[in-house]
Amino acid sequence: MAKSAAIIPFLTAAVIWMYLGSMRLQSSCRPEYKKRPTHTACKPPSSWCQVLTAGVPQADRDEILKLHNQYRSQVAQGRLEGYPAATDMQELLWDDELAEVAQAHANLCRHQDEFLEHDEMEDRFTTQFEYTGQNLAWSGQTEPVKAANWTFAISWWFAEYNDYSPKDVAKYVITRHKDTGHFTQVIWASTRYVGCGYVYYTYSRAAIPHNRKYTCNYGPGGNTVTRPVYQEGATCSACPGTTRCFGSTGLCDCAHCDDGTAGAPFPYFFILVVTALVLVVAGCVFVYRRWLACTCVVVSKSDPSGGLNMAAVASKTCFFASQCRRLLQQPATNAKSWAHHARRTCANTSIAEPYRSVEKIDIEALFISQKVQNLLQRLTGFDLEKVFAPIPGPLNTPRYKFLTDEQLDQELQDSQRRARRKLQMPPVLRERKPCEKVLAKDPEIQGFGNSTHVFTDISYGYKDRERLIVVREPEGLLRTATWEERERMLQTYFTNKEKSFYMPKMFEPQHLQDVLDKQWYRFVLDRACIQFEPDDANYIRVTHATYDHIDANRGFHELRSTRHFGPMAFYLAVMGKIDNLLIDMLQREM
Repeated sequence: MAKSAAIIPFLTAAVIWMYLGSMRLQSSCRPEYKKRPTHTACKPPSSWCQVLTAGVPQADRDEILKLHNQYRSQVAQGRLEGYPAATDMQELLWDDELAEVAQAHANLCRHQDEFLEHDEMEDRFTTQFEYTGQNLAWSGQTEPVKAANWTFAISWWFAEYNDYSPKDVAKYVITRHKDTGHFTQVIWASTRYVGCGYVYYTYSRAAIPHNRKYTCNYGPGGNTVTRPVYQEGATCSACPGTTRCFGSTGLCDCAHCDDGTAGAPFPYFFILVVTALVLVVAGCVFVYRRWLACTCVVVSKSDPSGGLNMAAVASKTCFFASQCRRLLQQPATNAKSWAHHARRTCANTSIAEPYRSVEKIDIEALFISQKVQNLLQRLTGFDLEKVFAPIPGPLNTPRYKFLTDEQLDQELQDSQRRARRKLQMPPVLRERKPCEKVLAKDPEIQGFGNSTHVFTDISYGYKDRERLIVVREPEGLLRTATWEERERMLQTYFTNKEKSFYMPKMFEPQHLQDVLDKQWYRFVLDRACIQFEPDDANYIRVTHATYDHIDANRGFHELRSTRHFGPMAFYLAVMGKIDNLLIDMLQREM
């Protein structure tokens, strides 16, 4: 009797689990799917694996779209070595139904001894797309890592371009003995939508206990034999349907063609509600900013319930503002005056009045001072996974080896040293002065030609800025070259393959704004470091515009653990625009 009583709770739990599982199954299995019982969305989650985290939050959705469209843009503009430009590459959009089916597939898990298995094409159709494509990725770790790494998955798919022949773009073929289908699906021009699923799971007696599986479904699907991956030709010169060319990316896009809003009545009531909501939020922000200023002067008062220590939060948040202003202004001479100075400046932080003496500050010397560098490095953060995020390139065969604890510690130390080199910040310099100078005037040679001649010393071993470059004008004037002439001449004789001969159009103001609106901040700043010298007026214009856009949209997380976060924080501090950064720091602490 006692034995039977002990079994009852177990049976009850099993019945409840089966009931909840069937409810989840019914909610994801639409009536259209039930016509095919083997549809992926109608299958229950795997019983042998324990799902710890599942789903794709909005931040990850944005990241997935950004990465896909960056790679599609690279191909469309002919920036992928060996591949022609595309006339009809569409910008990808998110589709919730594709994501539902992809999540159902991800929930099936994968055993470490099995290959990644695609579901049948007939088993992943949606109400909108009869034929859908699919890309899969998996990673396993011995240590818990719950967060998805979509950069790893998507860059791994794209890296297959090394094994696909560019001549087969005109007519898709299946590459024997090599995986290239992930790459061709990522850049398939007629694919318009993507939806993805993610699961972090474990299972008993696993040699690799922490597993992450990524599934992305595409509609309409690609990889159709004998069909073109994309049409070759001038970038986005043949955009399909109602799409139009988006110049800065080279993708065919139509922001309002697919949302069904054309011809809808003007939403006066909606505008009224939004206006009222904005006024309420503005009032809350004002109160919050004043609270932030007051919080900064809290001396020491902890939550009596043992919860959040507001003094510690305020202290960490105000450290940045007080340190920067202390370094920019006259420093205090003793501990007592410093404490007063820190409280006073920190209390005024939310006002953020622009510094009226910026021009008098030696920003170059200040930026490289040890105190400022230490402070900026602390603010940047040190996320190894973000620092060593995969980039497209040839895939090498992975190497495995057994390590002792001492060897593992040494490897970690080496990784940290390499990461710190990658985080070395670009210099902050004032705009360079014109270098043009008249060397001689020889009017007697005027009229002997109508061409401008440029002469340069091509001796090796000289630094670029020390190299002599002069220009002979048709009227006989001999002068030193301008900065632009110098850079074109140097690019001719000492070519940097990553640098364009002329400034890329993406850096022109009208196109730069479009790129920044897509929050491709790191891409813009990395390209600016390659294209310009740090004291070039265009470099300063582009970086400052990027920093201002990040500040306005509070996109600080995009640059954390990158070499660009320190210069951005320094710029915001010097210009007195640190309100949003301080609020972001406070929210991260809370």
